[in-house]
Amino acid sequence: MRSSLGLAVVLAFAMATTPVAVQAAPSPTQPLVNVTGIQIHSIGLEGNQLVANSTVTFDIGTRSVQEDVLIPITMSARLVPGSCSVLDLRLGPIYLNLLGLVINLDDCAGHPVVVSITAQRGTLLGNLLCNLGSVLSGNGSNLGDVLGLLNQGDLALLETGLTSLLNSFFSNFLTGAGPTPLTDAAADQLCQILHLAIPGGIHLYLELLGLRVDTSAICLTVSAQKGGNLLGNLLCSLTHITNDQTTAKNQQAMLNSIYRLLDRLGL
Repeated sequence: MRSSLGLAVVLAFAMATTPVAVQAAPSPTQPLVNVTGIQIHSIGLEGNQLVANSTVTFDIGTRSVQEDVLIPITMSARLVPGSCSVLDLRLGPIYLNLLGLVINLDDCAGHPVVVSITAQRGTLLGNLLCNLGSVLSGNGSNLGDVLGLLNQGDLALLETGLTSLLNSFFSNFLTGAGPTPLTDAAADQLCQILHLAIPGGIHLYLELLGLRVDTSAICLTVSAQKGGNLLGNLLCSLTHITNDQTTAKNQQAMLNSIYRLLDRLGL
């Protein structure tokens, strides 16, 4: 507790005394915090859990920040009569908390986002996923054992294929999601900043990979958490004045404090 209090005092002093270059405040029509990218770098197996090593990029005012996030992936299969096996990937939910800045991606109901993949035979990846789905649908199969049967070439193909698929999925979501009205839920604890949603999910065909992708509903929520969180408290304070043109100086002063805090954190 003493070390946490000391850190808070040091950061508060730094924000009050450290010079900072003036940066423009966001336009009233621009979100205070905006997620601009979710990039998958690699996919690997940890035990029997498939994980995606990813980077989330988001803007706070005019500052771009990146944070590394591990996204858990659960893979299952279901047989569809007359067609190739269908793989279901369950992502997340993705949860990131940076000193009270909370970013959450789920199916709009607090559950993982489901990405359903129909693989077409005739391509290397399509054949691999069809065979993988057939094995996974067997009784008692677990992912670690199934992947252990693949040679290095097939493992590399699976990793690069899923990485490409998920990056296409996230790209489509961030460019296609529309902002929806914010709710007042847990207003005493959270200040909601941004809510992007695609209630009907995403439906796309990746011709080069020979895959058809359909997803559940997807929601991305950005919130600031009050109490004991330096960045969360600052963002909550700023959300109350962001759209008030008569408080431009207060808005800029608060943003400068946030930028100083990010500098101290190396972000």
